[in-house]
Amino acid sequence: MKCRAIIFCAWMGVMLAVASLAQAGSLAVYGAPSYNPVTGNGYMSVSVGGVSDTGVAVGSAIYYVGGSSQGTRAVQWSASGATELGGLGTRSDGWWNSEAYAINASGTAVGYSQAYDDGEYAGVYGARWNAGGTAATELGYIDRYVEKPGGWATAVNNNNVAVGYVDKYFDADYLIGHRAVRWDASGTAATELGNLGTTASGVTQGQAVAINAAGTAVGQMEKYDIAHNDKGTRAVRWDAAGTDATELGILGTDGNGWTDAAAEAINTAGIAVGWANEYLAGSLVGTRAVYWGSNGVAVDLNTLIDPNSGWTLEKATAVSDTGWIAGIGLYDPDGAGGADAYERLFSLQIPEPASMVLLALGGLALLKRRHG
Repeated sequence: MKCRAIIFCAWMGVMLAVASLAQAGSLAVYGAPSYNPVTGNGYMSVSVGGVSDTGVAVGSAIYYVGGSSQGTRAVQWSASGATELGGLGTRSDGWWNSEAYAINASGTAVGYSQAYDDGEYAGVYGARWNAGGTAATELGYIDRYVEKPGGWATAVNNNNVAVGYVDKYFDADYLIGHRAVRWDASGTAATELGNLGTTASGVTQGQAVAINAAGTAVGQMEKYDIAHNDKGTRAVRWDAAGTDATELGILGTDGNGWTDAAAEAINTAGIAVGWANEYLAGSLVGTRAVYWGSNGVAVDLNTLIDPNSGWTLEKATAVSDTGWIAGIGLYDPDGAGGADAYERLFSLQIPEPASMVLLALGGLALLKRRHG
């Protein structure tokens, strides 16, 4: 009887909670700057860059006047209202493009903005919008052999240190690729981050896409061997104290040593997630979601799940400070020969390092029992 009473009380508690939520009313929805279909004026959504712990969201939207586009604009919205974030000048007819890609806990956002000087196009710059304001601050560049450089800030941590990538030129006429960069809290100068080799003429491509609270950044870079042969793209990490690029592990290569991999996110513990092409005996198996710990070894997330689950995890794009990973995979609910697999979002939580050791030991013990 006591058990039934406990169950009844628990059930009543749940029902009361549901009733309280209903009485409190529906959840409030806060929108980005709006659009008026009658006048053709306003903003239509394009993408979300991020949202802060205080509920301030940033992204980008196409701005229309009388039904005609005036360019893509960085926007911000919260419970306090919605607004367009400023740019770095406009074309003579009012056109410009800008986007906000990320926002930190204090509300500082970063992205890019086209720049104009007296209505004349003057390039693309990494941009920062300080918390509480809408004015765009131009972020620095690594060199300026040309009058119209390119720069994009992709992430910012809670110390206002940002990362991204900028165009690098050998001279006024010769672009030698995008280079990963870091901007300090002042944002006045960009520090070029290391690469994994270049072509014989100095060309390579790379970008930093995420940074954690400690200032460790991750992204991807093209890899070239000592003879300047292209070996594909690699996931890389740059520590806060320096600029050297650390190549993160891969899941094999083809017969020529070529493969692709990229890191997409990093948490406060330094765990990075992303994807890598998997090769067995030089043949491509597919793209696999991976994570990298502090040792830089690539762990295929598919090796940590039930092989009969129907999942093939292909790309990891986000990681929390508590080890939750989210991404995209293929899901086949009825196995080979049935309905086709379809693309589906996934999330999972990786164990603590100590738990991983126990899992490995358990797996070895199981193998011994099977083959003993």
